[in-house]
Amino acid sequence: MTVGQTTTLRISDPDAVAPEVEGAAVVLIAVANVTGSDAREWEVRAVETGTSTIVGDHRDPSWKITFVVEE
Repeated sequence: MTVGQTTTLRISDPDAVAPEVEGAAVVLIAVANVTGSDAREWEVRAVETGTSTIVGDHRDPSWKITFVVEE
């Protein structure tokens, strides 16, 4: 990703633990669910150069996504 770029993280399990970000390169911004679905969404926004990892659940890391952000 480049600084200022965004993408969407969507979790279809309404009971899933909210993801956490390790690192300062991206931030997660919760998106309001106006469609009435059980899915949860976040905007992933690249805010500075570096690397961040989004983790599904620190107690049991069922998934991780690593983002590398450049200028």
